[in-house]
Amino acid sequence: MFTEKAKERMGILIFWERHGTKATLDAFPVKRRTLFNWKARIEKSGGRLESLNNQSRVPKKKRIRAWSLYRNRFARLSADRQSAPHSGWKYNVQVANLNLRVGWTYAFD
Repeated sequence: MFTEKAKERMGILIFWERHGTKATLDAFPVKRRTLFNWKARIEKSGGRLESLNNQSRVPKKKRIRAWSLYRNRFARLSADRQSAPHSGWKYNVQVANLNLRVGWTYAFD
């Protein structure tokens, strides 16, 4: 099923084919790149009008809060830092068994 927005977009594409790019850009509030994107979506779907419907804007991969995974390890790291405050960050990462790419750890009070 196609929406009113899809009908409007198809009308803009038809206008673009008949009158050209300059007239379309003057008549409608769309960019040139958008016209080509819509045309590509129509061609990719085999001419189906449903392809011009609005697509989901939700990210495909959502971030997961990792703090709960590392809370115990950071507490252990803090205890080790208090017992050996002048040891380097590599030692602390090895002791806490963290898989971090960053090179600096902070002592938590």
